[in-house]
Amino acid sequence: MLWLFIGLGAAGIAVVGWFAWRRHLRRRLASEQLESLRAMAADDVARFGEQFRALPVSRAADYQAAEQSYTAALAALRIPAATAMVTQSLADAQYAVLRHTSSIAGIPPPERRLPCFFNPQHGPSLTDVVWTEPGHGTRKLPACADDATRIEANLAPDIRHVPHGTHHIPYWNAGPAFAPYGAGYFSRAPHPFPNTNFSPQDTHPYGDPRHRTGRSPYPLEPPH
Repeated sequence: MLWLFIGLGAAGIAVVGWFAWRRHLRRRLASEQLESLRAMAADDVARFGEQFRALPVSRAADYQAAEQSYTAALAALRIPAATAMVTQSLADAQYAVLRHTSSIAGIPPPERRLPCFFNPQHGPSLTDVVWTEPGHGTRKLPACADDATRIEANLAPDIRHVPHGTHHIPYWNAGPAFAPYGAGYFSRAPHPFPNTNFSPQDTHPYGDPRHRTGRSPYPLEPPH
């Protein structure tokens, strides 16, 4: 009987240890994913900062708006769970720069469009393209001029990838942990965004403290 109790005790310890190890692995994975997410956002902020600082300093309203949004992105970058705020601010800054440079060139400011889906670092999209992704079917997506040209020539677009195990995958397929990255960039999209890593849209408007990641981005499937 003693050996039975010893065996049961050992089994119980093993089960508790197994669950503790699984919890440890989940926490470590969540920490690694958060660091990867913050690194993505920091890379985007740094890239935009280089482009913005290359512009002549101006008192123009659009230049000032870009600077304010860029400053907001820098501030949000210091908050671990604020990636959606970072990328939303960057999207605002990108469009403000586009308006500013259009004014300098003496051309009418372009309409506000969603960022390039394939890589939001590219800034506001120029047009919508129909693109077929293996395993996901044919989709209608906002694309920058360069990516639209690539797709028209049957070439692969310049996709933003994220680390996933031993390889890299498109950011929209990287799982819920990376949802805030796209949710901020595409917070102005009017429709849900199926078949991506972005969380479903809830009942709270973007910016509400109860809202988890922001509105879902651009619809993938062409309208019927």
